[in-house]
Amino acid sequence: MDRISDLPDELIRLIVSFLAAKDAASLLVTSRRFRNLYTIIPDLAFDDTSKFQGTFTDFVSEALARLETTTLIRRFSLKSESDLDPDRINHWLRDVLNHRGVMVLEMGIYGDNGYTLPLEIFTCKTLNKLKLGREIVISVLPQNALLPSLETLVFDSVRFCNPVDCALKAFLSACPYISFDTPSLAYFDYCDVVPDGYTIVNFESLVEAKLNLHLMANDGDILSSNATNLIQGIKNVKILQLSSPRTCEMLNVFRDAIPVFEKLHHLSMTHDNVLSIRFCWSLLPFLLNKAPNLKTLVIQDALHFPKEPDYVCECLSGYSCLLTCPIEVLEITLWYGGTTGELQQVKHFLAKLPRLELLKVNTWRFIRNSEKLRIQTDIQMFPKASPNFRVQLLCSMQYEEQLCSS
Repeated sequence: MDRISDLPDELIRLIVSFLAAKDAASLLVTSRRFRNLYTIIPDLAFDDTSKFQGTFTDFVSEALARLETTTLIRRFSLKSESDLDPDRINHWLRDVLNHRGVMVLEMGIYGDNGYTLPLEIFTCKTLNKLKLGREIVISVLPQNALLPSLETLVFDSVRFCNPVDCALKAFLSACPYISFDTPSLAYFDYCDVVPDGYTIVNFESLVEAKLNLHLMANDGDILSSNATNLIQGIKNVKILQLSSPRTCEMLNVFRDAIPVFEKLHHLSMTHDNVLSIRFCWSLLPFLLNKAPNLKTLVIQDALHFPKEPDYVCECLSGYSCLLTCPIEVLEITLWYGGTTGELQQVKHFLAKLPRLELLKVNTWRFIRNSEKLRIQTDIQMFPKASPNFRVQLLCSMQYEEQLCSS
């Protein structure tokens, strides 16, 4: 005997709201009365590992087809271990995205050649959480791509297949409020203007991060960027590359948020335009104090872009943190080819680093063999805190390499 059919509609709505998603889907297929009671479905999930009658494709199609045109779905989840027809999947998604006011969309699809998402997914105004996984491919985005309500974005084995027009960059640009809930992510390459905040940053397994971030200001020059959560979220990183002086400027503004990088063993700092920016790595001592286990420091392009070839920045004399720094490999670039000022920068490091084992010196300009010998001789004459280390001179323009012992 049916014990609930005679109950008031409001009570039945409350009862069925507690049903598991697969049971709710079954009700939609089997009962017209229950189907009509569903005006808002909080959670509708389809998983082909669950039990159902007939084929999985027919089950999903019939359940969605029986929904009233005014029925809304708050969370829609589709997971399949089999090869589904992409056209059928796209039909389901377009219905949910265009007519159901979906707020949470979770996809886990397997396929031999990958599954390409319908373009409607990139213009949905109601989505606030999007989780994409398995064999999903994103190769192109529509020109009007915008996800104005998106707060959380999770990628699990998603492929971006357009190296010319970076689909990932376009995707992130379409998400004004981004959260990085990616606890298994190992490599993170991120270039962006820092928004006014990151809701969630979860990089528990992060090995390597490359950051190229710019601050954003309002018309009145009031800072509107907030990188606090992002900076604290990469605390487990092992290899960190700061790809522009603007990234260092951003870190300097939010230096109170910089955590102790216990696992960091390789730090690389790079200029993106040394010809137009007068820049000093004033943040470097602060970062070194936050990296107690740092082994390798790479300073690509000029350490300090000089006002003139023989200029020596005053901040170098204050690098007292080098006296206890565990750096074993140091790589520095001589932009002008080894002027007196540039070599004085090297001298400050050699006089203070007690555990240095290898010094790599790059030169971007062509230098003759006589200039190489001069640079090597000068370096050998500098006072050294570490009694034994090798000097490796790398001539980047010539791809030549010479080794000498100090």
